[in-house]
Amino acid sequence: MRTYSEDIVKGTLYGLAIGDAMGATTEYYSQSSIKQMYKKRTDIIGKGWLNLYPGEVTDPTEIAFCMCEALEKTHHYRGQNNFRKKLLNQFCQNLTKWYAAHPVDIEDCCRQVIVKCKGLDYTEWIQFSEDPANVSNSNLFRCIPMMLLRLKRDFMIEQSRITHNSPICDRGIIRFHEMMRACLKNEQLTTHVFPQLPERYRHIDCTLDSTLYHLETTATFEGAVMEAVYHGGDTDAIAALTGSLAGAMHGYHSIPERWISQLRPEVKEKLDYYSDFLSSLHNSSIAS
Repeated sequence: MRTYSEDIVKGTLYGLAIGDAMGATTEYYSQSSIKQMYKKRTDIIGKGWLNLYPGEVTDPTEIAFCMCEALEKTHHYRGQNNFRKKLLNQFCQNLTKWYAAHPVDIEDCCRQVIVKCKGLDYTEWIQFSEDPANVSNSNLFRCIPMMLLRLKRDFMIEQSRITHNSPICDRGIIRFHEMMRACLKNEQLTTHVFPQLPERYRHIDCTLDSTLYHLETTATFEGAVMEAVYHGGDTDAIAALTGSLAGAMHGYHSIPERWISQLRPEVKEKLDYYSDFLSSLHNSSIAS
């Protein structure tokens, strides 16, 4: 079995940020509009409906950073009974701090829970966020650092419920966990074949279907991300997830240098720091 080398960990995190930065430019546009406006864009240029700076990232990457910081501050509790409580409460604090800094984009369900539950125990967040109709996708990205440390799947489901407490989102976490494990192990993702491009709505199942489609129909990191960007819809989430999984599959060395250099310096600084941190802990005794 392939080990989680530094190249894989760094590829997974950089892939997330690059997909996010690329996809945010074309988010919510149709495929035909994207082709008309951008032709064959191959650089990170920013703007889009959020009017981003080139190389700026949005909530998929920023929420993953919130989890990275929580893991860094609490990892010394690993193996103790209070580790889960320490980590998830720290993550809630990080979400609150992130929201207070006025992020460029945030899902409504996340905003509502943060505003209502800031300062409360994470179990209160879970209780407040219970909503069977919640089908959104931002709960996926904060699982990525947890998966790189091989935390247990039920742990990831519980942290997802902090803002996305629904059976549909639970199932999405289980499915994403299986996809990431396959990419990290360099195994076949699935035997399912999509006859056509899946729907591109901001629905967790649509996001996972689209990501799987792009990974199964391309052979390189660049190809997977470009396909995710150019098919329109919720492209920041789809391209971010596609980039992360493609980075886990192909490694950091497969990412075009021009995309790495086009990320904002403060983003690269965090990516490098957390890649080193997660790589140093990849042999953790906590196994999935």
